[in-house]
Amino acid sequence: TNQVLVIYEAVGLQKLYDTVRAAGAGNVVTISGLDWGYDLSGVMNGHAIQGTNIIYETHPYPFKKEWDKKFGDVSRARVVFLGEWGGGSRDLDYGRALAAYAQVHHLHWTAWCFHPTCGPPLLRNWDFEPNEFGEWVKQALLTP
Repeated sequence: TNQVLVIYEAVGLQKLYDTVRAAGAGNVVTISGLDWGYDLSGVMNGHAIQGTNIIYETHPYPFKKEWDKKFGDVSRARVVFLGEWGGGSRDLDYGRALAAYAQVHHLHWTAWCFHPTCGPPLLRNWDFEPNEFGEWVKQALLTP
């Protein structure tokens, strides 16, 4: 396949954040990184957003590696939330490992997705019956 390099200048997250604050909003803002929200390593390399009520959000899926490098190191200095992650029934070991990592690093999390036909789903159907991964997430969230 032919690939075309496209170069453009984006407005940037700091400008977006500043615009929201200038409108008077004081709410919590979640800010994701590169690679579909997964990679927060830039936060520690001079690309942290300046302001208040900021939570950095990562999206670690089973095929994403290097947790320490991509978001763990950031979590030692900033608030990090595992805001979108999940897997299928075959990914239960991954889910358990990530939840254990989150506990050691004092991270909060939620799983994705509460829709039976989008992926990775936690539900079997619109009767909200959890699939195997969804049942594991439910039990993990019920455990202090």
